[in-house]
Amino acid sequence: MFEKIRKPGRGHDFKKWINYSIFGFMCLLFAFIGLGNRGAGVSGAGTAATVNGSIIPARDFQEAIRQLENRQGNEHGMSDAQRQSEVKQTEMRAMQTLVHSELLYQAATRAEIFATVGAIRDLIVNVPIFQNNGRFDREYYDRFLQNEQTSAGDFERKIGHDIVLNQLNKIIVSAWSPSGLVDRLTDEARNTKADFQFIKIDTDGIAQSTVTAKDVGAFLAKPENQLRVKADYQSNIQEYQPQEMVRARHILIKGDSAQALSKIENIKKQVTTHNFAAMAKKYSEDEGTKSKGGELGEFGRHTMVKEFEDAAFAAKPNTVVGPIKSPFGYHLILVESHKTTPAKPYAEVERQIAKRMIADTKKDAIAAEFAKAVKHPSILDADLAQYHLKWQDGGSVTGGDSYMAKLGLGDEGVLAVLQTPPGHIYGDLLRSGPNAYLVKTTKLAVVDSNPSLEGQMASFRKYETGNDILELWVMNLTKNASIHINQMFLK
Repeated sequence: MFEKIRKPGRGHDFKKWINYSIFGFMCLLFAFIGLGNRGAGVSGAGTAATVNGSIIPARDFQEAIRQLENRQGNEHGMSDAQRQSEVKQTEMRAMQTLVHSELLYQAATRAEIFATVGAIRDLIVNVPIFQNNGRFDREYYDRFLQNEQTSAGDFERKIGHDIVLNQLNKIIVSAWSPSGLVDRLTDEARNTKADFQFIKIDTDGIAQSTVTAKDVGAFLAKPENQLRVKADYQSNIQEYQPQEMVRARHILIKGDSAQALSKIENIKKQVTTHNFAAMAKKYSEDEGTKSKGGELGEFGRHTMVKEFEDAAFAAKPNTVVGPIKSPFGYHLILVESHKTTPAKPYAEVERQIAKRMIADTKKDAIAAEFAKAVKHPSILDADLAQYHLKWQDGGSVTGGDSYMAKLGLGDEGVLAVLQTPPGHIYGDLLRSGPNAYLVKTTKLAVVDSNPSLEGQMASFRKYETGNDILELWVMNLTKNASIHINQMFLK
């Protein structure tokens, strides 16, 4: 497509360009905003999921995780158990976002919403990192494609994917949102600050905890359930095969210049297996792992870029290797362990699969129980005591926020806190991946005092927004879709 370009397009404001991405974790945000924060693990071969036959690449899943981690901030003060739980939630949120985006894209194309060649061209030529002195530079674009290990055709198809979703979002939001009221309240709400508390309801965990050995035995006593468990085992057989796994840390110096190579060679002279984590915190340019001493955790084949993977799997445990050059720069790698997990025969995991199946049937009932209880304080208190759930401090939000990092919630969470009177619990559950949340506003302050704000916010609650419609639509699309998640990517 770009062979026909003779002169660059008009300059656009950077914020206008980035607004093409409506969900926050799609290709545009991956490709440009995340470019400077990548570590070695963001790219990998393989399929993370399929949605009605369309593939979601492992590369997109890894980048979605990276973007979520960057938004959530660091993990200082977390225990190992808390950190593992946070990782699992992040993976689930990333997978859900990608699946929902693909479902909406497919629905949009069925409605004959397409991205024109001109729209794709105009967007790309006005991306700042592809420009030289304010003009599109083909050499910059080709260098980016080379670093991303992708072709112009594939990259431009991804851009088209996001343009279609943006068009779909605009159509629905404009059709369902009371724009004048929304605009006025949005301006005023930016000056509103609310402190809140929350309760995290892990429906997966609660459901699992209620399944007893007796329940599993009764479940497996029925022949039809045995057939279901065996079928589940066979359909996910790859999960139970021997897996070669490496646990490693790395130090990244970005770029491919002689200066970058010299810098990492000097670092290597100072690095030992004992001080590697401290050196990573001091020198690594991978913002996603720097604060964790370069920790990448345990990973299998086809989850890292090839150069990094080859070096890590070839290294002996407790050795530092490198510099290793990848599309992201130069790496030093400390391999902490290298093992092959044993195969798990059916007999070993039969009860585990059965327990999961039983728990899956209980999750919706648990969520429904809390959704009902939130409207009845005495029932809610009893449920919280039964499951040992306690209120936690959530900090504060303002009307200008669009994301609640601790909860993994977007605008719906912010609005729920802002529109709830102090001392009251929001009257519905908020969902984020496998978890549900209760939120309670503890303090509400308006910086620019406006006596009518409370009344206006009450009126605003009566309206469904376009985003509500999108959410309901996605839920319906999910029910009728053929979705297969590669469980290897959800640890």
